[in-house]
Amino acid sequence: MFAMPPVTRALIIANVALYLLELWVAPFLLLHFALWPLASEAFRPWQILTYAFLHDPSSVWHIFFNMFALYMFGRALESFWGSRRFLIYFLVCVLAAGATQLIVTRFTPDAGFTVEMPLLPGHGTDISDMVPTRWPQWCEAADDAFTELAARCDAVAVVGLSMGGSLAVCTTRGATSVG
Repeated sequence: MFAMPPVTRALIIANVALYLLELWVAPFLLLHFALWPLASEAFRPWQILTYAFLHDPSSVWHIFFNMFALYMFGRALESFWGSRRFLIYFLVCVLAAGATQLIVTRFTPDAGFTVEMPLLPGHGTDISDMVPTRWPQWCEAADDAFTELAARCDAVAVVGLSMGGSLAVCTTRGATSVG
């Protein structure tokens, strides 16, 4: 009942191993393997793949829920499709999501859109800054960025993936109109 197909097992083991390594050397891993925008000096081509194996080191819940989803859905898909097809699917999803992020962050400002990407408390510095921060501080920072952007723009669209999606919901919960 709890047996895992080989690719799902390998992906979970790789993610957990890198998460544990990230707890030890997060700044190095984030600088070299997180997905940075194309215009950033920190961008490297391999990040389009490696970002998928990095998780928020300030809380075990990020990796727990990601690995739980991988266990639940990966196990079922790999059992149905087979290991090779599932691995191809996984890699295509990782590459497509990364490419989408790179394209959006590169071209939306050129298309005349004002883009605001707030640096959340505890992020972008050192792991010791991230550990004491919690959800309410991130939500407050997102709210502040939304308020500042709404003051400058006629319409505001709030978009986010994963934790960013949760912050988008948190931020717009009191908005009477979006867009």
